[in-house]
Amino acid sequence: MARKVGDLRNIVVCGHSSAGKTMLVDQLLVQSGAVNAKPSVDAGTSICDFDEEEKHHKHSVEATVVHFDHAGKHFNLIDTPGYPDLVGQMIGALRAVETSLIAIDAHAGIKVNTRRAWNEAGKAGCGRILVITKLDTDNIDFPALIASIKTFTDKPITTLVNTHYHFDHAHGNQSFGPEVEIGSGSTIHTGARLMAGCKLGEKVAIYPNAVLYERTKVGTGCEIHAGVVLGCHGFGYRVFEGSHVSGAQLGWVEIGADCEIGACTTIDRGTYGPTIIGDGTKIDNLVMIAHNCRIGRHNMICSQVGVAGSTITGDYVLIAGQVGVRDHVHIGEGAVLGSKAGVSNDVPAGAHMLGIPAVREREQKIRFAAISKLPEMRRQLKKLQRVVDELARDHTSAPSSGKAA
Repeated sequence: MARKVGDLRNIVVCGHSSAGKTMLVDQLLVQSGAVNAKPSVDAGTSICDFDEEEKHHKHSVEATVVHFDHAGKHFNLIDTPGYPDLVGQMIGALRAVETSLIAIDAHAGIKVNTRRAWNEAGKAGCGRILVITKLDTDNIDFPALIASIKTFTDKPITTLVNTHYHFDHAHGNQSFGPEVEIGSGSTIHTGARLMAGCKLGEKVAIYPNAVLYERTKVGTGCEIHAGVVLGCHGFGYRVFEGSHVSGAQLGWVEIGADCEIGACTTIDRGTYGPTIIGDGTKIDNLVMIAHNCRIGRHNMICSQVGVAGSTITGDYVLIAGQVGVRDHVHIGEGAVLGSKAGVSNDVPAGAHMLGIPAVREREQKIRFAAISKLPEMRRQLKKLQRVVDELARDHTSAPSSGKAA
């Protein structure tokens, strides 16, 4: 079967002895559907370690090539021995591939051949993927292991936490900066971009073309819909020598647990600290939240709302569609802002506000009722004006009632 070069993926699996390389390759074959068996190194049924010598010693002696298809791509894997005496097998294989997958035993950590594999892959110009195996072993200090990995590598690394995250492979053009952490059960869809230092909790969904700027934090169970931008620069300028110059943009965005951010919504980073969205808050499509805002827990924010910088909302606030909120305003817990309200002052807890400028609902309804009566009031006023004019004319034309001296 003829294959396009762009659909081929050639990967060397390498690392220190007993790091679980062969076990990893065997499981990749099983999970891809290439084999139906349950291969085991210990049982002597490994797909890669088929030689009698390898079965006897329960480790690889020769490099073995296997392949499988997944998501429209054809993967060629080369399983290499991990013993230092057999390092030539790994070095030779690295010259034939574009990517290296370096296995690290979670309990044993960084070993001699781990470093050798990293360095040799770099010399060969290969991409380097570090895979931590045997995470189900007792007494694993995962943070310490990650810290040790960062000290021995000469490049920033992207951390994908746990093995149970999912990617939309339709186009496969997700993008990750260094030091990214993705929690278990998360799904990253096509075209999503996570910049340096982003951290996702468990079961987070990032939909197509969402962009998370540096150091954005997203809590467990969140949904970030298509086209969302989190952590872009705030709209803050000062005039310097006749030009508008951007102010400090050193902060980040923090999204609490179980939040939903609607399509094409933008949340700006803080100036020096975080812009915060509280746990359980639901934000509709096309919402703009500016820098330094603190949105409380379980808020509901409808479409086309604009919230200016440094605004604070309490918990369970409801903001209806097309509301505008000026900067440095405090909206109390349980407040309701009616559709198209223009909020320019603080809102007390539990208050229902309507209109432009926003006032209490009862007062605004009285105003609305009065406005509806204006045409009739105008007609009555004109009628009264005519009566007054007639009385004035009659008074002017009446003869004088004074007596002669």
